[in-house]
Amino acid sequence: MATLPLAHGKPVRRNELDWLRTFAVLGLIPFHAAVIFTTGSMDYVKNAETSRGVDVFVAFISTWGMPLIFLIAGAGARFALQVRTPPHFVRERFTRLVIPFLVGMLAVVPLQVYISRIARGTAPAFLPFYGNHVAMLLRIFTGVIPPSGADFIGHLWFIPMLILFEALVLSLDGFFRAGAGQRLLQFIATHVRGMGFVALFGLPFGVAQFIFRGSAALDPEFQSVSAWSLCAQFLLAYLAGYVIYADSRLERSARAVGPRTLLLACLASSAAETLQLTNLAPRPAMTLTYAAYALLTGYTSWLWVVAILSYGMRFLTQTNGLLHYLNEAAYPAYVLHMPILSLIALYVVRWPLPLLAKLLLIALATLAATLALYDLLVRRIGIMRRLFGLKLRPPGKPPSLPPIDAPRTARASHVSAVLERP
Repeated sequence: MATLPLAHGKPVRRNELDWLRTFAVLGLIPFHAAVIFTTGSMDYVKNAETSRGVDVFVAFISTWGMPLIFLIAGAGARFALQVRTPPHFVRERFTRLVIPFLVGMLAVVPLQVYISRIARGTAPAFLPFYGNHVAMLLRIFTGVIPPSGADFIGHLWFIPMLILFEALVLSLDGFFRAGAGQRLLQFIATHVRGMGFVALFGLPFGVAQFIFRGSAALDPEFQSVSAWSLCAQFLLAYLAGYVIYADSRLERSARAVGPRTLLLACLASSAAETLQLTNLAPRPAMTLTYAAYALLTGYTSWLWVVAILSYGMRFLTQTNGLLHYLNEAAYPAYVLHMPILSLIALYVVRWPLPLLAKLLLIALATLAATLALYDLLVRRIGIMRRLFGLKLRPPGKPPSLPPIDAPRTARASHVSAVLERP
């Protein structure tokens, strides 16, 4: 079993994971800005003019965006468990995931929902609205689920899933480090290489979609089962990240297949989108036709994830002060951004501007305003750092950054925070 390379006796931080995590998480800001201009989804402020082209863009990002985030999270859990005991891992994940999630549920999502109701002209006075919102949240502990989940979890919907996966991998880590689990990883790393690696790891993506969505179509009472398709896909991506970074041979396989997977991803995306746009995509059913389509869309997602990871391994190996800053900012900024985006959009959608100009203005203004709020409100204040899952700084000592042109080994930091947040 390969271990992480060492620098000065400590594991080296994998910079490609930091870069990809930063791009993926902060990239959700322009993604959410684009949803304002889609023909579906009424959970946001909506522009009067919508676009099928934006629909295609949003569908394309949805294909690989969240699976990539979960794959990076799985890799980060693998690295974190190399240097942490299980109790330490649990405490850290609680601090970095659960506390910011609760803060977001209580203080951020209500603002987002309230602004969207202002846009629809259905907003009551804020204090009664907020009191009712908190009361409904507290009723969850009595077993009463709110009637509209989006109004209570909003853009934080995937964090409980991630917390569940972290608990699962904690129980699996011991298995994979000894006995049968280690032999299984050794077998995979030895015998599954190149495109065989892509084929093996991608197969469950399509199979899960076929099983869950196909079975949900058998009976109206099974409709809720369809949602488990995404959950299964994200879990598979998370476990794939853990396994790929468990052995250097699997890392080399992922790194080597970049050009081929990128070509196949483009072809698969074109085929899947053509079927959608021409209304030839089969509806979910337990049929061979839908099984083939599920495999196509499942592999499309996996191919894009592997292609992006592969090119990240090749070209995103360096670090600098910008990465350090954005990597720390990514999760707090994500938690904060939706009310800011909704408030900006509330005004911009009324302006007589072209659709693309509005989209770019909302995305850029939201990114700038969110990072400014993070920098002023979260980054510099100890209690706010804790509430948003960041470590406290030593008093009077700003975080030190290595020179941008320093050798990689000199810049390597401890792996304990390779992926501390989703």
